Amino acid sequence: MISKKLFIELKNKNIIFLAVEFDNDNNYKVLDKINTNSLGLENGNIINLEECVSTIQDCLFKIEKKLDYTFNNVNLIINNQDGEIINVNNSKKLHGDQLTEEDISYMINNSQKQIMKNNPNKEIIHLFNTSFFLDGDEKKKLPLGLAGDFYIHQLTFFLIKKNNIKNLKILFGKCNLVIQRIIDSNFLFNMNVYNLNSSI
Repeated sequence: MISKKLFIELKNKNIIFLAVEFDNDNNYKVLDKINTNSLGLENGNIINLEECVSTIQDCLFKIEKKLDYTFNNVNLIINNQDGEIINVNNSKKLHGDQLTEEDISYMINNSQKQIMKNNPNKEIIHLFNTSFFLDGDEKKKLPLGLAGDFYIHQLTFFLIKKNNIKNLKILFGKCNLVIQRIIDSNFLFNMNVYNLNSSI
């Protein structure tokens, strides 16, 4: 099934719109792209809501008219200067037992609860499994099903202020768009670096 998705990136003082079509194999084709300035943005943050709304509505209208398609959702890419990255190490004594999915789920859920408890004014937008060590040996993938004595799981969390998320929801709500996903551009950069290092 072919699907169309809208990506919008809030950069320094400009907004980039990307309409993309995906096929069943997740291959994609760029259908339209607009890069425009906005007086409502500064360092990627909203400083004038109505100016941002006007810019997004104008560009969205042009894209939808060209494609004869109406977008209801948006995948938002932000360059959040107030974002925070937190690395957490979790460990578990296995005593020779196998590492299970339940072990991993417990570690991730426990870490998320601690992060949110210590950062009540922020929200997690990304969770990245950074590294895995079983008995001191780093593994390229989750060592599920393997037996060992001691397991360490490193997680990286990307957080932004809850009020920033509220403002983004207000902005795109005024444009009749629901934010499907928020992607921090720092996350994309770190993913690329990680993938490059993993392939070496």
